Amino acid sequence: MSVQSLNKNLYQAPWPKSLEPTPLRTITTFTYNALSCTLLFPIGITRLLNHWIIRPLIIENQLVQGIKRHKGHAIENNRVAFNMPNGQTIVGTFIEGTHRDKLIILNCGTGQWCEKITNKAILESGASILAINHPGVGSKKSYPGTGGVDFHESLGLATFSAFNFANKGFELEEQKYKFFEKNIALYGYSLGGTAATIAAQYIEETHGPTAVKLINDRSFNSVPKLATSLMLRIKNTPCKKIKGPKKAIKIFLFCIPNFLIRISIYCTTFLTGIRLDPESAFKKLQSKNKCVIYTKEDQIIPYKEGGALHKSIKKTKQYEKIQLSKEYDHMTPLEGDEKNLVLKHIQKFLKLTPVHSL
Repeated sequence: MSVQSLNKNLYQAPWPKSLEPTPLRTITTFTYNALSCTLLFPIGITRLLNHWIIRPLIIENQLVQGIKRHKGHAIENNRVAFNMPNGQTIVGTFIEGTHRDKLIILNCGTGQWCEKITNKAILESGASILAINHPGVGSKKSYPGTGGVDFHESLGLATFSAFNFANKGFELEEQKYKFFEKNIALYGYSLGGTAATIAAQYIEETHGPTAVKLINDRSFNSVPKLATSLMLRIKNTPCKKIKGPKKAIKIFLFCIPNFLIRISIYCTTFLTGIRLDPESAFKKLQSKNKCVIYTKEDQIIPYKEGGALHKSIKKTKQYEKIQLSKEYDHMTPLEGDEKNLVLKHIQKFLKLTPVHSL
């Protein structure tokens, strides 16, 4: 299904206050693009590395291919599309809930896609759902970090645009939908948590603190800190504990690739200068409706080594936290008591049903 067939006239989201085009910003962007056109400047080298290595790895190989592999599970109906302020198109899936006037904007993690929603807490909430893909999914020409904004701004703008799209109202299959600011919550998992947190900052700038209702599920704090924490975890790999006649094979299959992957993440992060900093965005939020989900057993975003968002914001006031039990790592779906606890927070933020004290 092409983007053109989703909406005849795509909604164009406004710019948040901090990113509104100004003469200075225009000059800065032009200068950046001009210097990036030549290898005589370091910025040109890093931008080429970013375009040739990082974006294809993160977007093309993981997100887009993930959609292709699971095409049979995709929801082909109820598709929507809208434009970010810089003109990039975002594609999403809309599901009407029993609470028709309440909405959860769902941000997928890396390797996930908006066409398949599996989060039981969100599905059981009864709220309507607008799940969006990250910028660039389904397109080989448009990646996060293009169109006059950097990677950090691009991920946040996608969710910010979804918020304004839902708030303005849209029509789908002859049904009209419109969601007031107070009835919209943001939920983001992993990389999606990063996008939702950055978007919350932009929403608060434009609509005020009362418009922000954020649930961040197992996100990292910033790319440099995440890379550093992954490097620190190398010392904790269980290679020394491997024993027996198959030790050499196990080390080759596990320890060496593990080391090389983490070295690659560390090097490419600092060489390309990718900026993703949800920690700074979270600390700027004045809204009281914030919740962070984390687990100390996270193997993807090391908690003890300082890669998790909650680890960096523990001293920040006015936010709620949910610590998952030891059975949960980064990829474990929410089930049982943990799922119910997250569901209660969703109900509380959106005032779906009477909620007992958490």
